[in-house]
Amino acid sequence: MAGNQLVTVFDVLSGGTICKMPRAGRVRCVALTSGGGIVVVGGFDRKATLHNIEAGTEISHFAGAEDVVRSVHLSADTSRLAIGSEMQGKGCVCLYDANSQQQLGEWEHPKSVWCVRLSPDGSVLAAAGYDMKMTV
Repeated sequence: MAGNQLVTVFDVLSGGTICKMPRAGRVRCVALTSGGGIVVVGGFDRKATLHNIEAGTEISHFAGAEDVVRSVHLSADTSRLAIGSEMQGKGCVCLYDANSQQQLGEWEHPKSVWCVRLSPDGSVLAAAGYDMKMTV
């Protein structure tokens, strides 16, 4: 769960807080790995960050959005990271190798990108945005 400049991860069984992680800007999106050990966070600080939930520490970050990071998604095997962002009213979708942080692709979108999703094996990427169109 994200709020203001803080990410809070909850244990849904106990209702307790697992960890809290401060951010440099307002949080816009979060995604969890299938195993629940890593949370990816994006927002108004123009970057997507991977955090180890148990330790509450940053693993790595991916900078480069010109404006706000609006959507993040990790492939099921956590090898690929998709980022949807906004840049001066237009959108951008970036795909990264989550381990090496190498950018694998970048696609422009006519309007802000509000959602990105990767197939479980990371071979297909879908993006949708403010223009009410989905690109696969």
